[in-house]
Amino acid sequence: MNPRTTWLWVMVAAGLFTFIFIYERYIRKTVTGPPNILPGLHATAVTSIQVQPKGQLAIRADRVGAGWQLTQPLTFP
Repeated sequence: MNPRTTWLWVMVAAGLFTFIFIYERYIRKTVTGPPNILPGLHATAVTSIQVQPKGQLAIRADRVGAGWQLTQPLTFP
């Protein structure tokens, strides 16, 4: 390879590195986390959850003390 061509590719690589570094460090917006889907929900106030998949029996879980217990379609701790 020609030394002039080698220096050209070194300069291109250095330019790309500089661009990526500046973009990642200063320009790109940082994502803080997922948005709140239910912003008014207080998880400690939830006492039961019921899910009913289409065409199937409902599944229900109730809070019992510090844990949860399935109550429908069968009782299971």
